[in-house]
Amino acid sequence: MNKRNLFRILLLSSFLMFFFSGFSTSIKDNKTNTKSNNLNSSLLVVPTITSQPPATLDVCAGEAISLSVTATGNGPLSYQWRKDGADIAGETSNTFSISNSTASDAGDYQCVVTDDDGVTTSATTSVSVNSLPIVAIGGNLIICEDQTTTLTATGAIDYDWGSGFTNEASFFVENLSASSTFTVIGKNLAGCTTSASVTVEVSPVPTASVTTSNGSVCSGSNAQFIFSGNPGDVVTYKLNSGSDTSITLNNSGEFSVSIPNVSSNQTVDLVKVNNTNCETLLSTSETVIVEPIPLQPSVVSPVSYCEGDTTTALTASGTDLKWYIASTSGSPLSQAPTPNSSNTGTF
Repeated sequence: MNKRNLFRILLLSSFLMFFFSGFSTSIKDNKTNTKSNNLNSSLLVVPTITSQPPATLDVCAGEAISLSVTATGNGPLSYQWRKDGADIAGETSNTFSISNSTASDAGDYQCVVTDDDGVTTSATTSVSVNSLPIVAIGGNLIICEDQTTTLTATGAIDYDWGSGFTNEASFFVENLSASSTFTVIGKNLAGCTTSASVTVEVSPVPTASVTTSNGSVCSGSNAQFIFSGNPGDVVTYKLNSGSDTSITLNNSGEFSVSIPNVSSNQTVDLVKVNNTNCETLLSTSETVIVEPIPLQPSVVSPVSYCEGDTTTALTASGTDLKWYIASTSGSPLSQAPTPNSSNTGTF
């Protein structure tokens, strides 16, 4: 081998040794960097949500919506609640609530939790806000004392009149002596409830009577009837079996009817009495007796004697006679007088 070839071999060997030495160093550096990267990656702690909100939440309108999360992580945790993918302004704690829900609050809710190393999003809660039933009560809301009525509720599927929910919409009311308020709670298919109330007004049962101011009168006088009851009530009556006549009692609860120049008995029959809401049928009556004017009596016994004659008690024709000492005053005598023949007298 000549010197030139030996030099070439030595030069090639040196080059190969240098090349492989650098390659080995590069591999070692790469291994070191990889190990460092793996170590840094293992130190990152993104938030972990340990308590998730429910998958679904159904509420009735007006009820509260309440959601919460519990999380751990590296460093301080921050929270941001979202609805339908959009941030909810001001909702940056681990709890979210709406005190009085409406239909517009329905949607999908999530909470985004952030720490120093990253972000974690909670499970989605689908919130439904169910409408309330519109409950109403119908029926006869004005009754008379001791009458009955039936109240009927509408707008729901189950009703509670005070004894628990059933599908019975009607409620029977009886034996009321004063106005009373009744309440029903209605429940719809979603289980939401609302109530309605009505007042049943109880009107007093009207009564009326009739009297006479003069039980009997002489023919040609006036017969007077006085009707009594509650002020404002309307009394219907018949006079001598004639047609119906109605009168309204005054503020004192009375009304007077006078029949002039009567010549025969006058009878009033009460037919009925009404107030604003109630009616009572009547069957009472009152009669004014009309007495005929008696004929003028005449004395039939002697009215003149001689002085000293024997006299007897005076007699006269007529009925129900009463004798008086004077013609214009005094009280009636207990019996017919006997004249004194010693002087004159007027009887």
